[in-house]
Amino acid sequence: MKIKWLVTAFCCVIFPLTSCSGSPSNPGVAVQEKEGESITVGISIYDYDDDFMTLYREELKKYLDETYGAEVKIADGGGSAAVQDKQLEEFIKTAPDVMIINPVDASRTERMVDLCSEAGIPAVFINREPPESEIERWKAEKIGACYVGTDQTQAGTYQGEIVLSMPDHGDINGDGIISCIVITGEAGSQEAAYRTEYAKKAMEDGGYEVETLFEKAGNWQEDEGERLAAEALAQYKDEAEVILCGNDAMAIGAERALKRSGRTVGKDIYLMGVDALEPAVGMVRDGRMTGTVLNDYKSQAHMAADAAVKMAGGEKYDRVSRAGYIKIVMGE
Repeated sequence: MKIKWLVTAFCCVIFPLTSCSGSPSNPGVAVQEKEGESITVGISIYDYDDDFMTLYREELKKYLDETYGAEVKIADGGGSAAVQDKQLEEFIKTAPDVMIINPVDASRTERMVDLCSEAGIPAVFINREPPESEIERWKAEKIGACYVGTDQTQAGTYQGEIVLSMPDHGDINGDGIISCIVITGEAGSQEAAYRTEYAKKAMEDGGYEVETLFEKAGNWQEDEGERLAAEALAQYKDEAEVILCGNDAMAIGAERALKRSGRTVGKDIYLMGVDALEPAVGMVRDGRMTGTVLNDYKSQAHMAADAAVKMAGGEKYDRVSRAGYIKIVMGE
């Protein structure tokens, strides 16, 4: 086996530049101007148990420290929007120069933005994209907030394209239909929904009908991926041709269920993930996973940190910045 690395260039989608000078006054500006004093950054992560966000937050803290000498405080939302809201209120009491927020629920962004804005603290939202209407409100009301992340539709598209790149295009039995088991992220998550929707769309655009045999939310968790894959395989047996997982953790779990069921990746089924976690890349290399899509946490962490420092310093920044994905594919 060899791995084919298909790389898409790093990209940013840039909305019109907006100066922080139009947003509420920022206490961090004065702090930065005092020689010897470091910028203070509050970071709220939706859940420390998420493997990808663990890599992201560690890189974010490291980069802020090494590049900017920032004083960083991080809180774990524990997957609870209510807990994250309380943590944000506590952060605001300490008056950090800027907040970096990975929301538990992106649909609740408005309240978090308003809390920060009323305190004169700019906010960088990461990983989970706020609704488009909310980002438009930031621009219209000149609120000091921005988003740094990825295009979640691209992750799904790349998953579908990897399946189509296989010798039989994912249609193992040759009936013109790609029969899928789908293990999504969180129920109600826009990110999870886009990955699933666009993976299916890519396969349909490739000329195939897509049949969803089974679709349930695994909440991004490895053990849930294993449990749901085992449930689906027991129910549909050899009918399943592709298992689409919303992230690598669930795909790693699903691979264990495949092994127990006697199925062989690349021979009688395909297995897809997203994130390119180190164990998953090793599985692609070993032929135990068909492919994954690199969600570049390092680039995103650096972009988020750079945006935060710009905002804290009253410099111009981009309302929305996105990093591109990279395909990692098992080849014959």
